[in-house]
Amino acid sequence: MKILATPRIALVLYAHQPVGNLEEGVQRALRDAYLPALAALEARPKLKSNLYLSGALLEWLERLEPIALSRLAALRSRVEFITGAMYHPLLAVTPKADVLGQVRAHTILLEKFFDVTPRGIWTPEFAWEAQLPALLAETDLEFTILPETLFQTAGISSGMLFAAEEMGKSIRVFRASQAQLGSVPLFSGDTVLLVKLEDIAGRSKGFLSLLEHLEHFETMRLSTLLDATRRAEVVYLPSTAPQLPPRSSWREVLHRYPGIGHLQQRIRYASEKLNDVFRVPDEAFAHLWRAEDSAVLQESGSHSNYLRFAAYRNLIKAENILEPRKYGWLDINYRDLDFDGTPDVIAEAHTMNLYFSAARGGGILEFDAREAAANLCDPFSHKLSLTDHFLEPEASTLAAFASGDYLELGDFADGLYEIGKYRDRVTLTRLGTVRGPAGAPVAVEIKKAVRLKPKENTLEIEYQIHNKGDWDIVLRFGSLWNFALLTAQSVDRQFIVNGTAVSNLGAQLEHRAVQTAGWRDQWLGTELIFNFSREATLWTHPVNSEFEGQKHYQSSVFMPLWDVDVPKRRSRRLEYTVKLSNLAK
Repeated sequence: MKILATPRIALVLYAHQPVGNLEEGVQRALRDAYLPALAALEARPKLKSNLYLSGALLEWLERLEPIALSRLAALRSRVEFITGAMYHPLLAVTPKADVLGQVRAHTILLEKFFDVTPRGIWTPEFAWEAQLPALLAETDLEFTILPETLFQTAGISSGMLFAAEEMGKSIRVFRASQAQLGSVPLFSGDTVLLVKLEDIAGRSKGFLSLLEHLEHFETMRLSTLLDATRRAEVVYLPSTAPQLPPRSSWREVLHRYPGIGHLQQRIRYASEKLNDVFRVPDEAFAHLWRAEDSAVLQESGSHSNYLRFAAYRNLIKAENILEPRKYGWLDINYRDLDFDGTPDVIAEAHTMNLYFSAARGGGILEFDAREAAANLCDPFSHKLSLTDHFLEPEASTLAAFASGDYLELGDFADGLYEIGKYRDRVTLTRLGTVRGPAGAPVAVEIKKAVRLKPKENTLEIEYQIHNKGDWDIVLRFGSLWNFALLTAQSVDRQFIVNGTAVSNLGAQLEHRAVQTAGWRDQWLGTELIFNFSREATLWTHPVNSEFEGQKHYQSSVFMPLWDVDVPKRRSRRLEYTVKLSNLAK
């Protein structure tokens, strides 16, 4: 007679709140998901479970609901706490030193709050790549958890515990099923069951029904299951994640969204700085690690400008701690930040940082105001600052330009520039083509120079437009800037024209006879003013992205324009300054 054993169930609850998330969203998750789940566990003393709370979420709880930490600590006899990298980074694209440092920080936090020593480690977003077993093995933790969908891509449809190996190093991996709240699961054997705590919001009855159902089974900690399993089959899982098509990688998001790719490269650059210096204050590493939160590297989170703003803010704060700011200094260096084979230039000073891209119109990828700890020119929307546009002088309109339905007469806005540096200047040069009379191609060279005066918080911009062709050209020239200041509608963020506040950042407006213009952000405590040597026309319009049918404000275009006539073999010069000021709060 065959005796069927009662399945053993390991319930795994997990949750994360991104760094930089809006507090109202965290409060809503507390009210609708986290606190109801905690109460449900407290009400079932026989139920054993496993819990992963990211370090970022634990910091939110410590600030918003500290009593919940004490209540969780009281459950440690029947809840196994799982550690992870502190701020929930994507492990495969995060520098190794930072991953190991974040794991230590998260483990210390669990010991502090709950007096536990974790044995398992979480893989954020279940984003798996083939090299991760070797990295996870270095943490000295024993197991991680991955959903069954990842195993299915490798042709594995059964089994609970496996060993993932790479270069002679391995870690145990539990194969888990994602619970469907509202339906009763059927168990044919030992099972690891995943529940994302945020999914409980609005489905608390389904969650309670699941817990009631689990009380009929033997529920266990993952470490108990691990100790009871003598053998684990070795598997080699492909690089993928549940939210992506089979054999797709998170790295594809970095390719689809160059602005997110720049942020990831920027994180790597800051990590190199901190990890190359002896005795860096812990606070600097904490800011760096907060910038590595996975949320902004996902397609859904990447459209949330406040998450990107928080990432850049933390990077700048980390560098402010590391680098001297009490006296004037300026370093301008070549670096191929995006590994595309073309050298770019990074200009860093005690008051500002500028990142120039030679391959993307000779534009500015990033403009950091260091005192405000803010990147003013987030490149997510694909529009870089200081990019050059040639338009028809009479037929071009702001409405057409804002919609993208216009004729670009030159090949400069996205073209490759030669980049150079000399003392306090960055120079960008391109010999390109402009459509001249009757559509005839005319060779035109643009030389633009940016002189950095960090002590004065000022940039001096100089253009030389040289007509090298055989036709005179009469065009409208625009020097586009793209500013990312979080919100389009707030009354404390306004465009300033000729000394007067004229609109919020969401306005699509044309201003003529402009001598000075810019914007003022009272919340950030920063003002940026352009002073033109020759009166300009100014266009402003908001830039939105769309994701899953919703529009998300990203930035605001600010483009001064001039009508220029350049006879053949002649040049024209345009100059303006950009002054960054800190407002009294």
